Amino acid sequence: MAEKIEIKKGDKTLKVTERVFNVVYSEHGFQKVVQHDNSKENHSLLGMPKAELAKVNKDDIKAFLENEGFEYDPNAKKENLIALIAGDDNDQE
Repeated sequence: MAEKIEIKKGDKTLKVTERVFNVVYSEHGFQKVVQHDNSKENHSLLGMPKAELAKVNKDDIKAFLENEGFEYDPNAKKENLIALIAGDDNDQE
């Protein structure tokens, strides 16, 4: 069984699979809900493709990096933070 994620648009919150989110709901303005206190959810950022990471709020990415002990420039662009998670050493400068 596929793991379900929580998504939200306005006051409406749903739990759907990643695939259903990507195929149906992402096109209708729904966003993934990132749980700061759930380490399992935070660890999932490590396996996300860059296209999915681009949809994650910059503050949520920064919180993930802090929780995981990454060193980063707090003023870095979102693209550079994504590169850190993705392991692209050449995009950090």
